[in-house]
Amino acid sequence: MLTPKILLEQRIKKGMSQEEVAKAIGVSQRSYSNYENGTRNPKIDKIIKLAKLLEIKLTLNTNVLNDKKNENKLYDVPKSLDEQLKYVQIENKFLRSENESLRKTVGTKDEKIAELNKKIGGLEMAIEFKNHTIDSAKKVSLLVRKTGSK
Repeated sequence: MLTPKILLEQRIKKGMSQEEVAKAIGVSQRSYSNYENGTRNPKIDKIIKLAKLLEIKLTLNTNVLNDKKNENKLYDVPKSLDEQLKYVQIENKFLRSENESLRKTVGTKDEKIAELNKKIGGLEMAIEFKNHTIDSAKKVSLLVRKTGSK
């Protein structure tokens, strides 16, 4: 749910100024201030950006509730089919971009793991060679002692 009160709380929790949030979602500081004060409703694309930026879970709610203090006002989700379709399309675009970001992160992690495995394999070979060299040196040392003691 996205309310003016939640916007304020989450912004403060994130340690961001109104100006920083406004810049991140592509609006003026004054517009963002109006969202927090409940005097202006953000458009759907801005709601989605705010939810992502401030880590607010969005729920689909076609009712707009107002109390006298305007603290519990829910931003209206469009009621016409065309507006709902646009909302769903924007939400899908947002989810696709999130999915792509996650895929890139996972791909990067898999590449790093493969690289580390190669390094581990190389180190294991080096350790094995070193152990073999040490064993050989010990054998030579024993032979020298045996031949030297006769």
